[in-house]
Amino acid sequence: MAVETVFEDDFESGNLNKWTSVASWAATTAQKYSGGWSAYGYGALIKDLSALIKARLTFYIRIDATNQRNYIVHWPYWALVAQDDGHWQYYDGAYHNLPTDTTFIANTWYKIVVEFDADANSIKYWINDAYKGEVTTISFDSITKILCTPHSASKAYIDVVKMEDLAAPPPVGGSPMLFGGGVTIG
Repeated sequence: MAVETVFEDDFESGNLNKWTSVASWAATTAQKYSGGWSAYGYGALIKDLSALIKARLTFYIRIDATNQRNYIVHWPYWALVAQDDGHWQYYDGAYHNLPTDTTFIANTWYKIVVEFDADANSIKYWINDAYKGEVTTISFDSITKILCTPHSASKAYIDVVKMEDLAAPPPVGGSPMLFGGGVTIG
């Protein structure tokens, strides 16, 4: 199985032209995880995608405040929430802390990795490269968008966003393979 990058944006273009809808977001140089630019704002930042069954979303986020509910990965339905009590949570009809309870601090950069598997109805979480557990209580058929919606009273910066299709078919063709003895196949 190959991994295929289906979307990425490091905001170094100085704009948000790769996104489907940007609401109250803009490119900025005020804070950035890497490079010279990031995105800053609130409301719905959306990138529509073709339906993905198995996918990995990686990005960096810095939230201005911990006293508001921020829907950080809003698709599927509130998969990752920076809750107003300072905990990373998910929502499956009720809010729950991640399986490994983890808090966040305002004005701190976090690396977020979320893996989705619609076939297994599974979402796995990593924060700053530490595995935070798996949730199987959020129903979804596929991933069709990246959606981040911080609260207007606690805006967020995001940087280096990447969505990968983990169920991409292997590449067709490619380079010839060289085997021992000088035999070339392909």
